[in-house]
Amino acid sequence: MRTFRLFTLITAGVLGAAGLAACSDDDEGGSGNGGEKIAVTATDADCQVAKTQLAAGPYTFVVSNKGSKETEFYIYAAGNKIKAEVEHIGPGVTRDVNVELAEGGYEGACKPGMKGDGIRVTLTVTGKAS
Repeated sequence: MRTFRLFTLITAGVLGAAGLAACSDDDEGGSGNGGEKIAVTATDADCQVAKTQLAAGPYTFVVSNKGSKETEFYIYAAGNKIKAEVEHIGPGVTRDVNVELAEGGYEGACKPGMKGDGIRVTLTVTGKAS
């Protein structure tokens, strides 16, 4: 009986600590785990990224699907190499994608219907991450 109580207390402590860690939020858009938040609005015919001139560092792209088709959002580095992605964003759904961007040129791409090369937006990253 004593072993069961100890196990229960330890389990509760571990789960509680994990829950607190998962609830952390970076409302200020600073240099937390996801970094600055950048809004992306995807429609069936457009991909609007709120900020395209960025300083090197961590970012959270907050992708909102305002279209009628399921969509995806990608960040491509040179040579169409996928740097980050989020898939299966249904109409009316918002999803986040976290990425660390070093100095260089990138493209953000919304893919309405999850097909083709997508609607591309140039992202320019300057400086060195701190």
